[in-house]
Amino acid sequence: MIETATRFYFDMPMQKVDTGTARLACRRYGSGSPLLLVHGFPLSGFTWRKVLPELSKRHTCYVPDLPGMGESEWTDKTDFSFPGQAQTLKTLVDRLGLEHYRVLAQDTGGTFARYLALADGARLRKLVLINTEVPHHRPPWIPLYQRLISLPGALAGFHLLLRFGPLRKDLGGKPVQLRLQFFQNFHHRGALGS
Repeated sequence: MIETATRFYFDMPMQKVDTGTARLACRRYGSGSPLLLVHGFPLSGFTWRKVLPELSKRHTCYVPDLPGMGESEWTDKTDFSFPGQAQTLKTLVDRLGLEHYRVLAQDTGGTFARYLALADGARLRKLVLINTEVPHHRPPWIPLYQRLISLPGALAGFHLLLRFGPLRKDLGGKPVQLRLQFFQNFHHRGALGS
């Protein structure tokens, strides 16, 4: 039995928006003031499914999948740095034709949203961050993740975890290959820091 929130999320048609460096899957819900919902890593717009029915009563909710997550695509030109992700989101907002907007962001998406606020402060009216990182604080498990991913076979193990493990639930049964591609690129470009 498909959960009502899951059905609500997937019943909305998805459009692909070309930002020049990525093709973002984006869904639009409701009507009212524009609200951009930014998910964290390694998640997708599906993260917002349980709050969308209420938010869409008062806002036009734009729910993108960030590059390499969910149903979005990335290219060799995709910049996975925090400022790069913010620029991708700013280009998305430009392509959507939003004169002004609000942002609700969680997890790593909160960091992307803070950079977006710096890059597009004239149009961004409100910024709400939930369950996000603290600036200039690196969670203690990041160095452990960096060491683990450099071990032989780690990417193959991560791939199996995404394919068959609990992380698959977030995608509502959608393919996980793009998420793996994002993770590999995220690691190889050093976005996790040293």
